[in-house]
Amino acid sequence: FPAHTYLHPKPPYDPNDLSPIARVTTTIVSMSVPAVLNINSMKDLIARAKAEPGQLTWATVTGATDFVFAGWLKMDGLDMLKVPYRDPVTALNDLSENRIQVFNSAYAIVRAQAEAGRVRVLAVTNRERAEAIPNIPTVAEVGAPGLLFDGLVGMYGTRDLPNEVRARIAADIKEIAADPAIRTRIIATGQGVTPCTSAELAAAIAGHSRGLEAAPTALVVK
Repeated sequence: FPAHTYLHPKPPYDPNDLSPIARVTTTIVSMSVPAVLNINSMKDLIARAKAEPGQLTWATVTGATDFVFAGWLKMDGLDMLKVPYRDPVTALNDLSENRIQVFNSAYAIVRAQAEAGRVRVLAVTNRERAEAIPNIPTVAEVGAPGLLFDGLVGMYGTRDLPNEVRARIAADIKEIAADPAIRTRIIATGQGVTPCTSAELAAAIAGHSRGLEAAPTALVVK
C-alpha cells in the first residue's frame, strides 16, 4: 500500500480516499537461500555478494518487497541480478534447485521447503521475531536494517467512517484474535497476531512510508 505511489505512476485509486480502521495480522516476510549453498547467515550472504558481484541472483514477490530489496542493494553497494517471476511458486522451485540464490517473500511461501530442508531462512524482515520461527533473527539484528519491511494486514474504510465505528471494529478484531484457537490457526498460516487500533495502524503505515523514502532517489522502479 505505501509503495504503490513509487511502483505505479498513476494508481487506480486515490490513497486519500482510504482511512485505516484496524490492523489484523502481520505477514512474516523472509529472506531465504538454497540449502545447498554454503550460506548460513545474512553475514555470509553479504560477504558472498561482495566477493562475487553480479553473480548471485534474486527474486521477490512483486510489490513493495521488490522496491525494498532493490533499494537495500543500492544502499549497501551490493550487485545482484534480479530475476522477475510472474508466479512465486516457480521462484520457490528455482530457489530450492539453486537456479536463483535469494528469495525475499512471505514465509508462508517457503515454509514447506524450509521444513523439508531444501531452503534455508536467514532472517525475517519484520521489526520483531516471528512467533512461528522464533529462532530466526530480524534483518535489523543481523546488520541489514535497509531490508526492514513489516507485512501489515489491516482493514480500511472511507474517510467519513465515524470514529466510534472504527473503534468498535478494532475492539471486535482484538477480541477474536485473543481466542487461542484462532491465534493458533493464524500463526500456522505464516502470520503474526498483531491487532491494533486505527491510530496504531496509521502510525505503522507512516513508518513504512519513511522506510520507503529512505531508498535512494537514484533507484528507478518500472
